[in-house]
Amino acid sequence: MKKKSLIELRTKGFHKPKEGKIHLRCFICGRKMSNMPRNEDDPKNAFLVEIPCENCSQGCKDCPEYYYDKNGKPIIEELK
Repeated sequence: MKKKSLIELRTKGFHKPKEGKIHLRCFICGRKMSNMPRNEDDPKNAFLVEIPCENCSQGCKDCPEYYYDKNGKPIIEELK
């Protein structure tokens, strides 16, 4: 049986994407939330953002955000 790659695992299990929405995944507990409202500063080609969920981010001031395209490849943005 073929072992799934991290990229495949990262992008599977979400509902069909809706226009103007983004999928969220908590990189701490693995919780998935499909078709959430986008923030203005989210990259346009982002399919998924990995951030801590409400439960895991308690007490976190500046939580990191990791963006991925629909193929699960990281989106690296230049610092502004």
